[in-house]
Amino acid sequence: MRKFAKVCICGMAAAVLLTGCSKKNSVEPTSAAETEATSFSSNLMEPIEGVTLGADEDKVVLGEYKGLEVEAVPVEEVKDEEVEQRVQYVLASNPITEVPADHVAQNGDTVNIDFVGKKDGVAFEGGTAEGQDLQLGSGSFIPGFEEGLVGVKAGDKKDLNLTFPENYPQADLAGAAVVFEVTVNSFTSIVPELNDEFVAAHSETSKNVDAFREELREQIGKEKEAAALLMKKNALFTEVINNSEVSVTDKTLEEEYNRQLLISTNRAQALGMDLETMLSLYGMDMSTFQNQLRQAAAQMARENLIIDAIADQEGIVLNDTEREEIAKDIGYGSVDAMESAFGEVTTNSFLMAEKVVAFLADNAVEK
Repeated sequence: MRKFAKVCICGMAAAVLLTGCSKKNSVEPTSAAETEATSFSSNLMEPIEGVTLGADEDKVVLGEYKGLEVEAVPVEEVKDEEVEQRVQYVLASNPITEVPADHVAQNGDTVNIDFVGKKDGVAFEGGTAEGQDLQLGSGSFIPGFEEGLVGVKAGDKKDLNLTFPENYPQADLAGAAVVFEVTVNSFTSIVPELNDEFVAAHSETSKNVDAFREELREQIGKEKEAAALLMKKNALFTEVINNSEVSVTDKTLEEEYNRQLLISTNRAQALGMDLETMLSLYGMDMSTFQNQLRQAAAQMARENLIIDAIADQEGIVLNDTEREEIAKDIGYGSVDAMESAFGEVTTNSFLMAEKVVAFLADNAVEK
């Protein structure tokens, strides 16, 4: 069965603003707003403790980084409820679109419905729709609506006597008793049954339902272990950052700034829009974006310099096999996929950071 992607470690990944996968590796900013965003000056930045901005040369004075004490992070036992939630997730992720005519609706199914909502016998504004797809159990409608459709079949008509929540934003409906007259047109998709046939089609190792549940239990356990290790690594790297003094030139800051700008611009183009339009969807103007990008670039430049200093001091290198293993382990599948999303320089920095932070964890002392 397909593995669930692990969470990427290290704060460096979080510093990339508004990013996503993109097929493009380079772009020339075209709009006025995008051209303006390439301007850079460390004088416009907020001070960062432990960092000298606009220095004459890039320099790192490492503090303690080996043998650091770190709190042991307990790994929680996998609960039966968590296994069941994962089972339901896997089932819902593999819907059946060829639905038997006599199928009875259950949570997770997507039904296509027409409905008319009436208050005191009169249709109210916004309460009528035709050909509406609704996944039962999604919580998209008011309480009782989706629950009331569990058990219906295609072609059924059903009246749902419901009450709007007291805090409903439409004042004339808040707390009101209403009737929804619903016609079930068809099923768009349904949740498959968990049986040995499903397991055989969706697992590489399990042959029956019991084995599949154990496979999922083991998978969740590994994710919990990975999450605990992630917390340990993040704590260690944060301490290493705080123990170090870093000087960064404007040239290095500007290069990192432009790399992050490029990633965001590529992301916008992949979505079929310019950067300024994409920023507006996040409720952000260009000035705010510039300020946040400057700070993010400075944080990433500092982390890169610290990582490189430790790698140089300890003789840590990455071969091609290790690079591919790390890319696969963190959920990207390959180095090429990472470079497509973030570019070569950022990818190389991130992969080295993964190995260096693993080195810190291996040499730490748990309390």
